[in-house]
Amino acid sequence: MKIDISGYGEQENGERKIEVSFIDEDFWNLDNTLATVIAPSLAKFIERMKNDSVAAGFPHALGSLEKWIEMLEKMHWSFNEIAEGRPGEDEFFNVQLESRKDEFAVYHLRIQEGCELFGKYFQHLWE
Repeated sequence: MKIDISGYGEQENGERKIEVSFIDEDFWNLDNTLATVIAPSLAKFIERMKNDSVAAGFPHALGSLEKWIEMLEKMHWSFNEIAEGRPGEDEFFNVQLESRKDEFAVYHLRIQEGCELFGKYFQHLWE
């Protein structure tokens, strides 16, 4: 995947230029392909949210900026795990999975939680 997004005002009409191109391999694990963009984007967004000068807003139903950052960190952890090929799975494949299937399920539920939070709060990902 290749993404090129220009800044506002760089085009003659003042709009952003957005170009996205793919190769066939990007679709083999599209979740991984997208997570490689989402994880670092969330990391930078969290960093900016922790800077009081830019933390202008958060979902007010959460009650605080700290709770918002906690939700963002859950999202980031999940997408980072996906982008890295779910490294937490490795420990389960070196033992009999049957004996640790509950832990394996918890790991995947944690990943799913972050993905669901991303969907739930997608329209709140702005400053």
